Amino acid sequence: MRYIILSLICFFIVVFQIKAEHLVNPNDTTKTSNHKNLAVSLGVGTTGYSTAIHYQLNNRIGLRLGYSNGYYNPSYFTVISGNSINVTTDLNIETINFLIDYFPFKNKIFRITGGIAKNNNSYKINITPLSGQTFGYIVYPPEMIGNMKLITLTEEYNPYFGIGFGKTNPTTRLGLGIDLGLYYHGIPDFKIIANGSFEPSDKIKNILTFENAFKDWMFFPLVNLHIKYRILSNVK
Repeated sequence: MRYIILSLICFFIVVFQIKAEHLVNPNDTTKTSNHKNLAVSLGVGTTGYSTAIHYQLNNRIGLRLGYSNGYYNPSYFTVISGNSINVTTDLNIETINFLIDYFPFKNKIFRITGGIAKNNNSYKINITPLSGQTFGYIVYPPEMIGNMKLITLTEEYNPYFGIGFGKTNPTTRLGLGIDLGLYYHGIPDFKIIANGSFEPSDKIKNILTFENAFKDWMFFPLVNLHIKYRILSNVK
């Protein structure tokens, strides 16, 4: 939370410093007098719920500071060799985004976006037996079999590249926007926590097996639909 607060403070300092420079030079003809340049947004997408501050620096460049958070906890049952297994996932997505929007066309609707995200993502998979297993003439209850947790680790800072539609700040008070892109988080690392018969005899070998299986899983997709509210415009 402290990172979010500090980031918001820094962003507002930059924004109002730029505003002050415009006010000091009221005869500067390079700026667009009727340009709407500050807005906030709320959105929903693959990274969960999001909020952001949007600032239009000039006719081509927009700046964004955003925060998103999502939590997914799907679970399912499966049967392996006659034994019931419960698989639960604990997926927590939390990112702070620093993005730059480039508008190649005059209507400022289509944009190309790049930037970096600081993530605090956590991906966990828990495997728990629900029924006993028979080995020879001996039946082992679930509590003796144990359980296994697989933790996925990714890079803390993720480059982002994508495209979007919708003005950085709407012409009227409200407007819609959509972002489509990819975060690059690198090849994930894995950590295994297990006990009982689930405890691997060779953890390093098992971890390498997971890493090899997910070696191409280097990107996280973003689809985000958001609504914007304009809160500030340049003085005419």
